[in-house]
Amino acid sequence: MTSKQIQMLIPVALYLLLCIWLALKVGNKQMSAETGTKKHRFSKNYFIGGRSLGGFVLAMTTIATYYEASSYFGGPGIAYSKGLSWVYLAMIQTPLTFLILGGFGKKFNMVARKINAVTIPDYLRHRFHSEVLVWVAVIAMIVFFEAIMVANLMGGSILLSAVTGIPYLTGLIIFTVVIVIYTAVGGFKAVAIGDAIQGVVMCAGACVLLVCVIRAGGGMWNIKANLDASMPYWADAVHEGQSKIYTMCFWMLVGYACVGLPQTAVRNMSFKNSKSLHNAMIVSTIVLGFIMLVTHFCGGLSRAFIMPDSVPTSDSVVPTVATMYMPSILAGLFIAGCMAAVMSTIAGVLVNCVSSAVKDIWLHSKEKNNPEFLANAQNEKQYKFYTGVATIVFAAIAFAIAIKPPSLITYLNLFATGGLEAVFIMPIIGGLFYKKGNKAGALASSIGGFIVFLICKTIIPIGDIDASVPAVIISIILFFVGSAVSKPDLTDDEMEIYFPTK
Repeated sequence: MTSKQIQMLIPVALYLLLCIWLALKVGNKQMSAETGTKKHRFSKNYFIGGRSLGGFVLAMTTIATYYEASSYFGGPGIAYSKGLSWVYLAMIQTPLTFLILGGFGKKFNMVARKINAVTIPDYLRHRFHSEVLVWVAVIAMIVFFEAIMVANLMGGSILLSAVTGIPYLTGLIIFTVVIVIYTAVGGFKAVAIGDAIQGVVMCAGACVLLVCVIRAGGGMWNIKANLDASMPYWADAVHEGQSKIYTMCFWMLVGYACVGLPQTAVRNMSFKNSKSLHNAMIVSTIVLGFIMLVTHFCGGLSRAFIMPDSVPTSDSVVPTVATMYMPSILAGLFIAGCMAAVMSTIAGVLVNCVSSAVKDIWLHSKEKNNPEFLANAQNEKQYKFYTGVATIVFAAIAFAIAIKPPSLITYLNLFATGGLEAVFIMPIIGGLFYKKGNKAGALASSIGGFIVFLICKTIIPIGDIDASVPAVIISIILFFVGSAVSKPDLTDDEMEIYFPTK
């Protein structure tokens, strides 16, 4: 390992130590607050941070969960290959957090408080009275979240190895251990506060990248001249071969349909008041747009001074800029930004995996026979113990797969995103806004959408149309058809919760 690589490791090591310290601090605070407490306070604290998030933290945790490591250097790599057309396409994601938080955040938060829901399956169980639907949701969340964890563990470890010279397996072990400590000890609150720090680090990393790219290219005018000569189509709004169908599919997959992702929807359960929500809507939109624009724009500009034959793949462009054109400490800061994206995404989905298995399945089965199960201090200790064990187990599974990942690892993120959208979009959104939505509609939507997604993804691909598009469309149709052919199943009291007359 060279002296420059050692210097780059310093900011990364300090950042990882900061995350561990934060988890320990938040975990100790939560433990002291839970002494002699109300029933289910541990669940509220661990899984949604006690519904106490302010606007800035809510904004950053929503962004960080969505904006993955692959977006931090994979998207800019595509912009390097296709020019600004990919920057224009990627920017459709900018209003996503505004849509997630503003579209149904307030109502979802109010409903969650009334029914004491702290997870998405909690909400689905109360709204649709279906254990089958809960099992479908839990299985889908665990399978697809594991895929997301594997992809991000691999992406972050490859980046760390490429830039600093650390062996891939060593980087993988470091990531996994830190994330397990960070998540198991601190829970959702530590993840959310960490996301706020990580969001700042990502913004700083993007700024560092922009300055270094412009300096390496000899200034904007020189960059423009080089791009005009070597890549005449670099500023075109639409890249050659990019069909309108492809564009619309991309917008749905990583744009509008993301309102149905459970890992982002659950953030709407965690804020403390309307002011926090409104502030988060503004802050998240500005920050997400800034990071998206700057990182992708830098990828496109890098083509002016990094030739295609000098990098193995387009994904290597951003790491190449960091290692060749950034001062050591600044390069380390940038890599820390990438690590922040990795940890934010993995920790966010890991908490959801744990909540699905331990709270929504194990604890529910116990409380079904004994509603006062957690009133016993020994049972509550058992609940906390299983939560920690599940955190280790799910992280270990992702780690084991990431050691020798399957050949389709590159597509895992998009595969998981499309599958989650097909399963959850209508039970979450339709359940909140459609009075006649019921168990039959929700089951038909989730199961049918998932089956269509798998068929179109693996057996019958439809040209430029991504599998998520027909899957989401079919799930929407099935929700309304299933609800129409069966009777509404909300009681009068439940109707007042979801669709109040006052």
